[in-house]
Amino acid sequence: MRSLTAGICLLLAIVMLGSAEASAQKAKTKVTVGGWEEGAPTGSWFGYVSSEKKKCQKHRVVQFYMRQGKENLELGSDETQKDGKKWLWVVPDAAPESGEYFALAAPIPGCKRGESKIFSVP
Repeated sequence: MRSLTAGICLLLAIVMLGSAEASAQKAKTKVTVGGWEEGAPTGSWFGYVSSEKKKCQKHRVVQFYMRQGKENLELGSDETQKDGKKWLWVVPDAAPESGEYFALAAPIPGCKRGESKIFSVP
């Protein structure tokens, strides 16, 4: 009887551990750079954040960078805003210089870090 009870306890522990691991998995976050748009008095960089979980895109802070050698220069940040069915970020900036740019959303509870592909300006 003791071994049956121990076996049931072990089985319950394994099931509970599996449930905890499944709920602890973080959702992927996709960040894009749409480009630079001219406006008055300056233009703006923009892009989108998407995820299977709404909390991973809704009001998510995105930092926007320009690569400078081994360093990254932060040009600004923004909190995503609803834009139709998408979540938009916008960072005002003067006309872009030639170089490589990218956007980053740091991890938050339940959501993975997201980093855009490089956006190159010739």
